[in-house]
Amino acid sequence: MSVPGQSASFDFKRYLFGNPSTLSLWLASLDAATGVARISGVDAQGPTTPFKWMWGDGSVSNGFFPQSHTYADKNKNYVVKVVSTYSGGGQDSAEILVRFVPPAVVPIALSPVIAVHVPNSSISLGTRLYDPPTNLTAFDTSFFLIFPRSTLEYILSVAATVQRDFVNDTIYLYKAAFEQYMLRDSTFGGAYSLWFTDPISFGVGDAFMRGEIDYSSLFHEMGHNFTLNTPAGYYYGGRIDGDANAIYSESMAQIFQHATGYEVVNDYQTFGFSDDLMFDIKQQAIRT
Repeated sequence: MSVPGQSASFDFKRYLFGNPSTLSLWLASLDAATGVARISGVDAQGPTTPFKWMWGDGSVSNGFFPQSHTYADKNKNYVVKVVSTYSGGGQDSAEILVRFVPPAVVPIALSPVIAVHVPNSSISLGTRLYDPPTNLTAFDTSFFLIFPRSTLEYILSVAATVQRDFVNDTIYLYKAAFEQYMLRDSTFGGAYSLWFTDPISFGVGDAFMRGEIDYSSLFHEMGHNFTLNTPAGYYYGGRIDGDANAIYSESMAQIFQHATGYEVVNDYQTFGFSDDLMFDIKQQAIRT
């Protein structure tokens, strides 16, 4: 993971301490057959100078929203960068991904003790404290149109590897492992930790898996699972409740969520993630 004192290519300084960006982008349409991408956006500062468009394939153009571009090679993905220029010479920029193909992952060996599973059928959950929801099911294959189930399991297992380090590998174990199971709650609009179940799990609503996967929020729920199950001999979960639990639990989950995003984005090549997958994870970390 990132070495203390070593410069990182990505951090949260601007989003925490700088001026928020007034420039935002969205993909208006994409024709995978012809390669035509149409991107729109808005800049609340209303610049009068046309935006500079760097399309990711070496092409550069200038113009106001929306703009279209045709990609000749539809066997790769592209990060488009748009630059605003303001009166007085100030500038801002924003980026967006144009995806034609699934992200590439070259997995490295990870410990099976820390694996995250996204099962294709329901599993039975025991409990150490509270009763788990009874409506949890599994995410079927219709949720995995961008990449296979195994890729998401690997991404989340990488995040678990990072978070395991954050707690100095002192965590509650079930059957000598800290495996986590991501289960479907089709009635819920968000996601939630089930740190107290055996095996450990978390529930996720359908919206988190339709379209762009909300990696950062998944890291957040996993952060709950780790921070409420550490230290191994006297884990915090169940020791505090009410407001005190909310302060500790949510604060620590937020820290773990964004620290995990930081580590994964800055070390993405070590974990075998492609540039476009790293970009997706980075954008989600910035958004949250």
